[in-house]
Amino acid sequence: MLPRLSRKMKWGVFGTFTTASCLYYAYAKNDNRSPSFPSASTTTNKNTTRATTTLTGKHLTHEEVVDGRQVLSNLGNFGWHDIPLSIRQRYTAPYSEPESDSPLWRAGNTLVIGSIGIISKFVMSCLETTKVYHMDRFLSIVHDDQRQRGIITVSNHMSVWDDPVLWGVFPMKTLLNIDKMRWVLGAADICYTSIFKATFFSMGKAIPTIRGGGIYQPAVDFAIDRLNHGGWIHVFPEGKVNQTEVMLRFKWGIGRLIMESDVCLCFVFEQVWIWCDR
Repeated sequence: MLPRLSRKMKWGVFGTFTTASCLYYAYAKNDNRSPSFPSASTTTNKNTTRATTTLTGKHLTHEEVVDGRQVLSNLGNFGWHDIPLSIRQRYTAPYSEPESDSPLWRAGNTLVIGSIGIISKFVMSCLETTKVYHMDRFLSIVHDDQRQRGIITVSNHMSVWDDPVLWGVFPMKTLLNIDKMRWVLGAADICYTSIFKATFFSMGKAIPTIRGGGIYQPAVDFAIDRLNHGGWIHVFPEGKVNQTEVMLRFKWGIGRLIMESDVCLCFVFEQVWIWCDR
């Protein structure tokens, strides 16, 4: 017999049916895409650099870099200006505080994060055997109203489902507190290719990040702003799924996040055991 659900759980279950298919569509259609690291030919003229790369027969152009800052308008097959305008403006300076969003948008935040959180809790508690160490200490930091420093959590990346399934270990109190929940850097060429997906992932607090866009791009600027306002940013610094036992070299963007903000660093390590009967 199934346990009786609380009112919050019922609302989450209701949202589950409207969000699960969206999440599946967004990932399943693009699950074979991964970051590439093409070689680049670069010409330099004092403070201006223009780089051109060739990848799988396609000519990719990086826009000019002036005084160390990269103008992103036509990077690869998907660039910053390919993100729907209404969503792109949310991640373009000057930024507005999330607390000033419309009630409808904040309700969408709660619905997306809460319902996906319930699915994740089901996976972590019913389909898997999960053990978490020191979660009470971490949650005390997240929910500390006196905290003025931002939080960066750094995790290895075992699966495309790491985020949001990892957060299924959290209590509903945390999952439904959208102002305390994490922001995460997400691949724009997967999550922001249409207004539908862009709205969904933006409500899920995924920051549109351009693959290969460098450390001076709007996503990193926005993440630093959130950190300097006491927000929580989660990153997968390897930049792609890695199921080996050796971690890859970290992307440089994590260094900029740390150097340009006053943060508390928390390291999350995921270990998966698969038992097979022979």
